[in-house]
Amino acid sequence: MNDESGQNIILCPKIFSEKDGPQIGWLGDLSETGIMIISIDPFESGIKKKVFLELPRGGRYLLEYAELEIQFLWAKKDRNPGYYTNGGVITDVSEQSKYELETLIAVFGLADNRELQD
Repeated sequence: MNDESGQNIILCPKIFSEKDGPQIGWLGDLSETGIMIISIDPFESGIKKKVFLELPRGGRYLLEYAELEIQFLWAKKDRNPGYYTNGGVITDVSEQSKYELETLIAVFGLADNRELQD
């Protein structure tokens, strides 16, 4: 994947439980309505959780973090031993964070226009 300058980049934004809190995982995939998070511990299905998605640094993003509320629907062991993938529905997002997520999806082609599925 290349950025605007043509340089190769790797995107693996961190997910936090609070802006200055502990990291709870990494972004695995994202669509306008769903998210997949890779974590060391599985998240409990059915719970709602507010999370902060660290946005890439640069002029394209106005915020440092996108604030989301997610209802987790499933968790399963990842292909990588010691990790889990967790899928959920985005139930609440601020208007400003919504713009940042749309930009993130458009720039990096996350979810390839498909719904996140278990």
